[in-house]
Amino acid sequence: MAAVRNAHNYIAGIFGATAARSSFSLKPSSEYDDQRSHHGFVELNPFNSTDDILITKICSTHINTVSSFDYSSLFAIVKNILERSTEIVDEIVQNKGNHLSTEKKALTPINTNFNAPLCSLRQIVCEIMSCDNQCGPEAAHKTTMSILSKLSTNSWEAKAVLALAAFAMEYGDFSWLFYQTQVHKSGEDDQEFVRSLGTLKRVFVFANSSEPMNKRQSQAQFELKYLNDLIRIALQVIETFFKVVKLSAKYDLKGQSALPITIVVYWIIITVVACATTVTSLTCEGIDKTQDLHNYSAKLGSILEILTERLNDLKIKKEEADRYWALKTAFENPTDNVEILNAMFLTQENVVPLIDCHTNTTIDIEELRGLKVFLLISGLDISRDDIFRIEKVHKKIEDEKVDGENVEYKIVWIPIVENWTSENQKEFERVRSKMKWYAVKSVSQTVGIRFIQEEWHFKGKTTFVVMNQQGKVENSDAFPLICLGGAEAFPFDEEASKRILEEINWLKTVISKMEVEQLKELISDEERHIFLYGGTDQEWIKNFEETVKTLVENCQSEVKISWFCVGKTEKERKDTVSSEFWSGVEHLFFTKVNNKKSDFVTQEIQKLLSYKYEEGWVLVSKGSVPVKSGHGFTILKALQEFTYKLEETTEVIGQDRNFTEIFLECHEKVVGLFGEGCCRLHIQGFHGKQLEEKTCAVCSATMEMMIVYECCHKGSNLAAHR
Repeated sequence: MAAVRNAHNYIAGIFGATAARSSFSLKPSSEYDDQRSHHGFVELNPFNSTDDILITKICSTHINTVSSFDYSSLFAIVKNILERSTEIVDEIVQNKGNHLSTEKKALTPINTNFNAPLCSLRQIVCEIMSCDNQCGPEAAHKTTMSILSKLSTNSWEAKAVLALAAFAMEYGDFSWLFYQTQVHKSGEDDQEFVRSLGTLKRVFVFANSSEPMNKRQSQAQFELKYLNDLIRIALQVIETFFKVVKLSAKYDLKGQSALPITIVVYWIIITVVACATTVTSLTCEGIDKTQDLHNYSAKLGSILEILTERLNDLKIKKEEADRYWALKTAFENPTDNVEILNAMFLTQENVVPLIDCHTNTTIDIEELRGLKVFLLISGLDISRDDIFRIEKVHKKIEDEKVDGENVEYKIVWIPIVENWTSENQKEFERVRSKMKWYAVKSVSQTVGIRFIQEEWHFKGKTTFVVMNQQGKVENSDAFPLICLGGAEAFPFDEEASKRILEEINWLKTVISKMEVEQLKELISDEERHIFLYGGTDQEWIKNFEETVKTLVENCQSEVKISWFCVGKTEKERKDTVSSEFWSGVEHLFFTKVNNKKSDFVTQEIQKLLSYKYEEGWVLVSKGSVPVKSGHGFTILKALQEFTYKLEETTEVIGQDRNFTEIFLECHEKVVGLFGEGCCRLHIQGFHGKQLEEKTCAVCSATMEMMIVYECCHKGSNLAAHR
């Protein structure tokens, strides 16, 4: 039962409805009993009531069940009946009793195997076509609630269709009989049969030409015209309603409010009741008062307007989803790069807004056909350093042309902008003026942006996608490779990536990109033992520096030892040395990950990255060759152990036992005694499922998203036990 209730709540949620507060029951509470009239339901004018009050009353009649009723087939039948019926009645009113045309528009084919729920329909007919029914919204509400109670176990969609079908049975009979009396010529055998049945059903009341009936006839014809208009609106509402339900099950309109499904169904049924009451009052003798349909027409009109707007939004969502699926399919089976770029960035005007930043001229995307294309993806906040790196790549491309390279390359900048405001447009022009390659402008509304964010996992950092002539992606992000190898990594495909990774000394490469000449000089001495360190705990950094100084004092003079802090010891280094170091390490790590490298070097780099946000960390190297990286605690303990050995004897370091061997021995001992601390790998711009953005509770800015992998070595002898 809970599952069924959840299903109902989901459907209600499509239209912004709130779930019922308690389980549904046909038995009203005693408090509700006190408010009822002698007919059984509250005297309530729905036009003066709030949606919340109506929803509470409507939901009290509903029982959740699993229903497989084919309401779509029934609606097709009902639509045919009412469309033809209104057509006939319109001609009756317009022709003033003259013979009707036999030419009618085609109707929708129906499911001939459908079995109509005749008993249920007859029950509803008894409710809506009773001569005892009074006019007015209060009476219509009571009848509507009675119908909802009878249909308590049906789905909301089925309730609306069944009520409309019951009305269609009667209105169809009425219009068909009148139609028969008009198209039959005198002398036909069955004319008296039709006349007899028509007289019994009082279908001639609208065409009788006797003087006493003229005034009534005129009024009836006016009411019928208005009734027909309302029936057509009701058909439009329910048809649009079904389309919205169908599309809402697949596409989500986040942040948009909508009508509750219960309210839509209620107003369809109460309108049916009002229409039926009007027909009854027009055909039954002695009932002179007719139903005022204007309010119902206005209400359904407003509902139709809301549903139509929502349907249009859902259609746009569907079109976007279809284009997105087509784009994904094109990338899975690429044959033409221009075809894919068109699918990514085609605007509503069916053009790709491509511009040459250097000449400030519009470019036809066909110029990229048959070329290798580099897609530079960034925000408008792309840094000068990043632009400078791409300038070197652009120069390399131009040099390749001079050297007679057969394959041509083009760089296309894709700025990711959520909303193109006038300020963003000015910033785009300013940044673009610094570039010498192509750019796509105003692409915030294309499926390409969504693809870039979801499939290429763009999270704001500069990305460089390599696409070949057929549109196949050869490197989903070559920017880390560019940061490592510069233009020497050209053309940034898998082969070039492997070559660069095999050639580089990773520590030397990272430090060579930093603007710290002292550190570059230190690692150039292959005999020098270097301690690179940092962390968030200033007290730990101070203790570490004092320990290294003590170690140096106890070491033999010929042993070269240096230390260099790349952490946050000085405020001015926070955004320079530290950020440059970790940026280089991250670029190297992602380059290896993108190339599916899982060798020893990759693991060492990953281990170093896991210390980035720790209180203390150390990387020990001999020259530019990494020796060991570790948590501040274990490295500090290892150095203290080393110092203790040196204090015992100065003969520890010799030809057979060098500095590196003794340090590693001390470190291994410390790990055996205390274990290793937890490794926490923080990944920004992570791959995988899109997460919901969160705003900061303090400043309301969008919070930076990252994923954290953690391992505390449980079940291993490396688990920390200090």
